Amino acid sequence: MIEQNVKLLISGEEFLKEFDEEEINILDLLKAKNKSNELLHKNTDEKKMLGKLIDQLEKYKLYKGSELIKDLRKASGIRGFYAHEFFKNDLKARHLETDPLYYKEQIQNDVSFLYELNEELTTLVSKYKELAKKA
Repeated sequence: MIEQNVKLLISGEEFLKEFDEEEINILDLLKAKNKSNELLHKNTDEKKMLGKLIDQLEKYKLYKGSELIKDLRKASGIRGFYAHEFFKNDLKARHLETDPLYYKEQIQNDVSFLYELNEELTTLVSKYKELAKKA
């Protein structure tokens, strides 16, 4: 869900770039909308990983060096840990077999952080959608 929301933010930023121009007409808006949709589909079709999407989002001045980018990088690290390290690390410790509650606090904290981040992204995406409806 986080990746999809980041893709939508990138698409929204691409659309809003047209408003930086001094004179905009309806054809410009339609072109911007098509370009934005193409970018969204390209990012989806290429199945870009979160890290590459974060790099792409950070190119827009609104997000450059923002707290959101830092949180997204943390989310990417959490995702990477569970995808690549968690089970491998447990092979020796065997907490999953002997004491699964060992990881409870860590997992709860990670899930809570990811949930809060996704809520923030969902709110941002809804604001982009409101703007797009008005355009």
